[in-house]
Amino acid sequence: MHFGGWYNVLIPAYAVLAILFGLSYKYIKDLINSQNDRKLVLMYVLNIAVVCQFFTLIYDPREVVPSVKDYEQKKEYLNKLSKIKGEVFDPFNTYVTRFAGKKSYAHEMLIYDVVRSNTAISSAFEKELKDCFSSGKFEGLILPCQYNGLGISESYYQAEIIYDGDGMKYLNANFADPFYIYLKIKPK
Repeated sequence: MHFGGWYNVLIPAYAVLAILFGLSYKYIKDLINSQNDRKLVLMYVLNIAVVCQFFTLIYDPREVVPSVKDYEQKKEYLNKLSKIKGEVFDPFNTYVTRFAGKKSYAHEMLIYDVVRSNTAISSAFEKELKDCFSSGKFEGLILPCQYNGLGISESYYQAEIIYDGDGMKYLNANFADPFYIYLKIKPK
């Protein structure tokens, strides 16, 4: 998996393996039945492999279910976002910004995938992002680090830390690093 990937990207590979195993089961069983000396042991091994495949499906969803503390932090986060007059760019929680009455924009993984493609499109995309930031298109930015690239430092200042490193879960993500609110610098 690449940076930012999650286990669900492996689902297609697992599905292919499961289908191929199911389709080849009869062939393997017939092959084992042709072996007279170790037939019983090999059948046990084959059937144990089938059972083991089902055990890989055991999953405890509690590790990604938000706690009461996560819920309170999310409410506080939404409250901070809703107080920002104008649009907010938060590529890490694109669906969450809508709960604060803001539009959602490009997700971090889309940005990452386009930029790392090193094509004319990625160059144009980076330029457009830089233009958005340097022109102050957004009233606020939510970023996971102290970031000065793409013209951000010319148009925005770091206003506050959202998460103090204690973490907050949003469905399948756990943010352990601090996130910062950057606000647009007002003209003097």
